[in-house]
Amino acid sequence: MSDRGGKGRSRGRGRGRGSSVGRGRSNAGRDSTRNDTPPVGGLSSRPSETETPHSVGQVKQSNPKGTPTSPPSVTKPEPTAPAVPLTPKRESNGPVTQGSPNNSPSSGSPSSTSSPSSSCIGSSIMSSPQSLYSASPITVSGTSSSSKLDSPHPSFKYRDPPPRPGVGTLGRPIVLQTNHFPIKFPTKGELYHYDVTLKPDTCPRRINRAVIKEIEKKYRENLQGILLAYDGTKNIYTSKPLPFRSKEFLVPLKLDEKDKEKKFEVIIKVVGSIPLDVLSQLSTVHTTQSSDVQSAIQGLDIVLRTLPSMSFVTVGRSFFTPPVTGRGHPLGGGREAWTGYYQSVRPSMGWTITLNLDVSNTAFYKEQPVLEFLKEVINDGGRGGGGGGRGGGRGGGGGGRGGGRGGGGRGRGGGGGGRRDYLDEDSIRQLPCPSSLTDAQRRQFAKDIKGLKVKVTHLAYPRKYKVKDITQKSSRDLFFDCDGQQTSVVDYFKSKHGKPLRYPDLPCLHMEGKNPHIYIPMEYCEVLGQKCNKKLTPEQTSAMIRHTAKPAYERQKQIMEKIHGAHFDGDEYLKNFGIKVSKRMSEVAGRVLDPPKMEVGEKRSVEPRNGSWDTRGKSFWHGISIKKWGIITARYFNDINVFASELSKASNEKRMRMPPPIEIYTFKPRDDLEHILRTKFAGCDIVIVILDGKQKPTYNEVKRVGDNTVGIRTQCVLFKNACKPNTATMSNICLKINSKLGGTNSIPNYEKTDYAFPWESSPFIIFGADVTHPAPNDKRSPSLAAVTASMDENAMDYRAKVKVLKHRQEVFKIDELAGIVKEMLLKFYRKNDKCKPQRIIFYRDGVSEGQFKEVILNEVAAIQKACLSLPGDYKPGITFLVVQKRHHTRLFCTDRRDQEGKAGNVPPGTTVDTDITHPREFDFFLCSHAGIQGTSKPAHYHVLWDDNRFSADELQALTYKLCHCFVRCNRSVSYPAPTYYSHLAAFRARYTLQDWEEKSSYHSDTDSSFSYSSEDILSDVSKMEEAIKVNEFLQDSMYYV
Repeated sequence: MSDRGGKGRSRGRGRGRGSSVGRGRSNAGRDSTRNDTPPVGGLSSRPSETETPHSVGQVKQSNPKGTPTSPPSVTKPEPTAPAVPLTPKRESNGPVTQGSPNNSPSSGSPSSTSSPSSSCIGSSIMSSPQSLYSASPITVSGTSSSSKLDSPHPSFKYRDPPPRPGVGTLGRPIVLQTNHFPIKFPTKGELYHYDVTLKPDTCPRRINRAVIKEIEKKYRENLQGILLAYDGTKNIYTSKPLPFRSKEFLVPLKLDEKDKEKKFEVIIKVVGSIPLDVLSQLSTVHTTQSSDVQSAIQGLDIVLRTLPSMSFVTVGRSFFTPPVTGRGHPLGGGREAWTGYYQSVRPSMGWTITLNLDVSNTAFYKEQPVLEFLKEVINDGGRGGGGGGRGGGRGGGGGGRGGGRGGGGRGRGGGGGGRRDYLDEDSIRQLPCPSSLTDAQRRQFAKDIKGLKVKVTHLAYPRKYKVKDITQKSSRDLFFDCDGQQTSVVDYFKSKHGKPLRYPDLPCLHMEGKNPHIYIPMEYCEVLGQKCNKKLTPEQTSAMIRHTAKPAYERQKQIMEKIHGAHFDGDEYLKNFGIKVSKRMSEVAGRVLDPPKMEVGEKRSVEPRNGSWDTRGKSFWHGISIKKWGIITARYFNDINVFASELSKASNEKRMRMPPPIEIYTFKPRDDLEHILRTKFAGCDIVIVILDGKQKPTYNEVKRVGDNTVGIRTQCVLFKNACKPNTATMSNICLKINSKLGGTNSIPNYEKTDYAFPWESSPFIIFGADVTHPAPNDKRSPSLAAVTASMDENAMDYRAKVKVLKHRQEVFKIDELAGIVKEMLLKFYRKNDKCKPQRIIFYRDGVSEGQFKEVILNEVAAIQKACLSLPGDYKPGITFLVVQKRHHTRLFCTDRRDQEGKAGNVPPGTTVDTDITHPREFDFFLCSHAGIQGTSKPAHYHVLWDDNRFSADELQALTYKLCHCFVRCNRSVSYPAPTYYSHLAAFRARYTLQDWEEKSSYHSDTDSSFSYSSEDILSDVSKMEEAIKVNEFLQDSMYYV
């Protein structure tokens, strides 16, 4: 997400480890001021389904060292904050007590003698503070001198996630159906586990499965008819013990009719047995992380996946069949969408095991001749049309059919850009194949075909290769040594294979192999059908979402079709193990939480309806007065003064005072953005930058120069939106400007509801954290982690810190996070008159269930280490939650009268903490947004640590409140604002880093892997850290929104 202007809508994404697309999305989530934010990491990069408003962020105006430019001058009248109710704390299992924690605190919870100062939140019930924070400079590691490098504090002790404190009671009841299907299995007996060693050990799983299936057939009598449920790698499970403890098999197998027979050596060795009754006693087992429970669940999962894995194309936990017609839904660029289903065995409350089954969609490459693939790539919606001109035309300024058939500046980059579907597949197929390629076309095609699997067609037997690159020279000009003589590829194919080339001036495909000089002409190669691991273009992503975003009732129908189409009743493996899968969705009890009323200016309040609230005719809760601002436009247009006037008018209506701009500057191709900002816009509070496609300045450049180099706030707006400045667009821009400058658009207020937050009686700080990764095919770029932290009583004002991590590093190292947490605690202390937070609530995004223990050992330990590195024996209570959107649980209204919107989704606030949740641990599902398009996906929250002893109602209500705190729109979003902000800050750093790399030519053309293995790389990491470091003027503001 970024700050680009216009109406736009927010796309729901899962970051699901699978490839599922087409989740619910809201009109508010996409940044309305810039609609062309490039996604990082492909379809499953991240996700967001809705968006919301923000709070008082006092922007520091102190003059830092080495002042690069005049500090922005922002007049900020102090708002009259509403009185915070000093409500008594509601106990989960006891009487109401004034200002005391729920139950008795465990180790690491707040000390009863530590209290904030009288200026703190809830200060009237707190005693005088201890001096807990030092004013010394922040160290990066955040460790005390006695601590070992990247080790936890000596007092830290691992403990399993806390048990459920009970279920929630707030909200009105709602009956739901969910795509969890009950599984019946023998409660007595055992699963028998065997280890598999297979040689050669480099074969793909489908071949390994074929080998084990051959053992079942060939040695059926030796196995006594017992079937082998196999995971494709190392594990076999059986329903009865095999008649041996260890046995070696020699298996001859033909992988293809025309292939030679290969021999495989297989050793099957006993590991042990798992009693099945552990699964019928889940509520009494201490944790599902125990080895017996995990092994039993894994065994059932492998049994249920064995037959589908042999019958379908497997991608992660999803199964796909090639489209019946031979052609999937076209996405452009040689890609197509396949629809399949996802399945996973899940333990649930009530002593049950369920099968979570969902519709799954992902992008595949079409199986077709390479020449057809070439035509699709270079004619895909004018890609390669350069940056050229207003007219666009056929070339759009440099290569490709920039404007499609209509010309007129409609090509991508050809004057206004936009749609991709000017030439459909049939039209592209009728185009002649190019006889040669321009340099730009060659680079583009090389980028698309590298790494793809192809088969050659000039041989009598099938041969498959992986494409390493395409050659610089054509087949006619490419020579190699053949029997001591230099021979061209053209001559070789004519003499050796009797096949003259029709396209001798096209380059060859350079294949991977033991021989480094395998060159095959394109016309004798075909692209194999395979999963697309490369990032889709924005146009392809849009096509995928349009295809997959189905209303809730239609998705429910698709899921039922998939459960019937899986034919579990006829699965011989399930029969062998005595397993049955119900074909009826589970019915669960849910609750719909009441939304908080939203307070705006002049002490007025607005009640959200269906996840949004109307602020027309209402002012901001705290509007900032702007003294100076200006506009930079990539292209002049006649109505630019109208745009400036409408923006000023809209902001003034919101009581965000905005005079006419001091400068409207048309950017020229040779202009230096940094020089323009320093000379023409010095002292401006904010600069509006109107972007026009690939023309300079680009979005990445604007953010790098503004946020990092000069230290001036910028707000990007798309050219097409600036040309038509409607009320909605102007309102959305004002939301972001006010927040960036330290204002507050609106705040949630629970004072007048039936339930008041107990934590507002003592100071708290709320963290959000996320780690973003480069695109799937990027093997070198680092991962970027962002942490945000609240600075005020309304949890509306946040600070952000971004850090460079190893390539695809998922979890913080202890000292990486400890230093950031310490820095944020110090910022909170200084901003709140030396008040220390007594509670830390940490929302962590992007963590899978298999990483929970690692997260506790590293990230929870890091938070404790940061607190204990500060003086005064500082031990605030820590509550650590993981927020998961990468799951496949869907909720559907049983009663149609409960459905919301045209898509028929569950209403915002729908909460489930029974039936399909964890058998013992503290977790819940919350659908906090209104799904406008597609099927809404609830966020799944799992508590890994809870010193504060929150009840289910308390934590669910807090979480829902935070989903109303997102400043970029007047809507509740799909997960808490601090987590959303960390996502935005990380992506902002990614764009900055991309622009820095382009400017510094950081990356070479080689595909070298990024790692920490050398001093040179460590030096590069420090350079990257410096490149993404936000200017001191903006560090204490919400620059990333």
